[in-house]
Amino acid sequence: MGILKKTTNSNNTRGNQGRTTMKLYTIYVNSQGDHKAVKQGWSWPAFLFTWGWAITKDIWMLSKLSAALLVIVLMIAFIMASLTSSASMNAMADLFMVYMGYLLIAFSFIMGAKGNQWVKDSLIIQGYKDKESIIAQNPAAALVLYRAGSDNTSLMEA
Repeated sequence: MGILKKTTNSNNTRGNQGRTTMKLYTIYVNSQGDHKAVKQGWSWPAFLFTWGWAITKDIWMLSKLSAALLVIVLMIAFIMASLTSSASMNAMADLFMVYMGYLLIAFSFIMGAKGNQWVKDSLIIQGYKDKESIIAQNPAAALVLYRAGSDNTSLMEA
């Protein structure tokens, strides 16, 4: 496969103002003709909003898992805070809270790294088929290009 390089829109000559990064989207189509565009790679919304993002993407098992993780961590934090009475217990509770923070941050990174792949897997389970990869500024533009049958923006195999 050929090497794909992200490009920018250079219509604006005044520095980075107005530049838009092009991204690679995979187009999925189901038997009813519904189209979905899913970005390949990192997902900032999945990283920042974990369970809320999973709900909006109809990935129910993942949303339940991430919400449960958050509730468990908060419950443990509340219990630890209420049980600490001595200085050594406070230090242990503080250390535990740091580790729980690391756990939540690690979970967010996993969500960001794997989020779009999980969306693709969910669409395939729902009966969608992978049709084409298109370089575009956003999902809506990718769908417009797909529907227009624009060959000059398609990802080609070398």
